[in-house]
Amino acid sequence: AVMTAFLLLYLAARFTNFNTIVTLLVPMIGLGVGIDYTLFIVTRFRQMLHDGLDPRDAAAAAGATAGRAVIFAGVTVAISVTGLALIGIDFITKLGIGSALGVLTDVMLANSLLPAVLSLLGHRIDRGRLGMKASDESREGRLRTPVARWGRFVTNNAKFVLPAVIVLLGQTIRTAYDLLSGPGGFGPGFTSPIPVVIDLGSDHGAADKIQQAVQQVPGVAEVEKPIYNAKTADKASVALVNAYSKFSPQDVKTDKIVSTLRHGTIPATLEGSTAKAYVSGQNAAFTDIGDKILGNAPWFLLYVIGVTFVVLTMAFRSVVIALKAALTTLTSALVGFGMLTLIVQLGHGMNVIGLDRTGPIESFVPPICFAILFGLSTDYEVFLMSRIREEQR
Repeated sequence: AVMTAFLLLYLAARFTNFNTIVTLLVPMIGLGVGIDYTLFIVTRFRQMLHDGLDPRDAAAAAGATAGRAVIFAGVTVAISVTGLALIGIDFITKLGIGSALGVLTDVMLANSLLPAVLSLLGHRIDRGRLGMKASDESREGRLRTPVARWGRFVTNNAKFVLPAVIVLLGQTIRTAYDLLSGPGGFGPGFTSPIPVVIDLGSDHGAADKIQQAVQQVPGVAEVEKPIYNAKTADKASVALVNAYSKFSPQDVKTDKIVSTLRHGTIPATLEGSTAKAYVSGQNAAFTDIGDKILGNAPWFLLYVIGVTFVVLTMAFRSVVIALKAALTTLTSALVGFGMLTLIVQLGHGMNVIGLDRTGPIESFVPPICFAILFGLSTDYEVFLMSRIREEQR
């Protein structure tokens, strides 16, 4: 499936460019989801064999039950990641397209190649256990497993388990809320230097005026002399002035310097001049990305949650089940944000895996994480609810 997804990406790359991150994300999502879907169908196939069906009928039955759930689960994941296109940023859109290709090829092969292979393998699928004790795949045996006992404990004690889970989840959801709504939004400050590019026009002294003005901005530590695209200023058409913040790249005050330059210092300095200046660099770029993400976030969330709700309603023919799935999945995504903030942004536990705290999470990370978390959470929700409905019939 991953190879097929890469082939499709190769064909698509003849018409557009893909960021190198796509080549890393596609195998990660493709392998993770593909193994997930394969295990789901193979487990059902083995159960059908132990229930007395012949290999061909067992493969067909697994496809009709688990395979159908895989289709709806894969579609919901694809919906989530393609929603990244609504953010309106090219490289994020390409990440969503690449991830969707990986997931959809997994779904396609899980419902075509996999059942064919299983029907040919038959009972030989249980060979090669490496000396491990064979598990009882009968219905009675499955009810005696630790997972089944845990499930009975949770359902039999729901009135105690639910409040405890709500309290625990509330703590991580609060952390996620602070990340999204606190000072600086998705993350303050980014990296130095802060380059100012000047289109000189006929004002060949504009770069010197910009340099002097930027030096007066609070928080600026140093401003380099202008760099021209010619040997002398009077022959140049473009100049570059690099400014450096007194604060760390991840400090909110660095972000404020960018805003001051754009909306105060530069317009005032070049008033009446033919020159034009643009604040560039990673600080400005991530600020623009963050602003665009925040502006388009409502449409992104509406698409992902709304279309997923419609698909789940079609899958289970129940508005209540679809609403419950959407709410629990949204809760899971918020918990994921809380853990992301706790570990990555606040640095708790980073030393365990040999990494250092790097500061606030970059602005493009939350929508990508939300799309993946929401899609995969819905994925498991579909599997669980599909199995519950089968047992009720």
